[in-house]
Amino acid sequence: MTALQRLLEAWKNEDYQATADCFVPSADARFVDYGPALVGQEPIHLYGNKTIEMYFRNVFYPMNRLFRVSEVRELGDNEADYFACYRGRYVFVRLSVEEVDGSGQIRKAVVRPE
Repeated sequence: MTALQRLLEAWKNEDYQATADCFVPSADARFVDYGPALVGQEPIHLYGNKTIEMYFRNVFYPMNRLFRVSEVRELGDNEADYFACYRGRYVFVRLSVEEVDGSGQIRKAVVRPE
């Protein structure tokens, strides 16, 4: 299973710990999401594995459900298109796993509007 597939599976299961485990366990981990800008919110810039874990713990929390993905279409080992739901509004975006370390963990992933 690729890093992209592991990340998408973690998101499908709304599993913040599995999401964090997809990234390198250090401050080198980066996740950037420009999708929220399409619904009038600030883009998300997360640096460090623990920050990624805390962010997804919050958005996957059952009472919040602030982030969901649907209709995922993988475009290869490192990219996928999907509909992302940010606070109830859906937008079409592309996830790119831009950097992976030697053990298959993500160093940098970026989500951009399509």
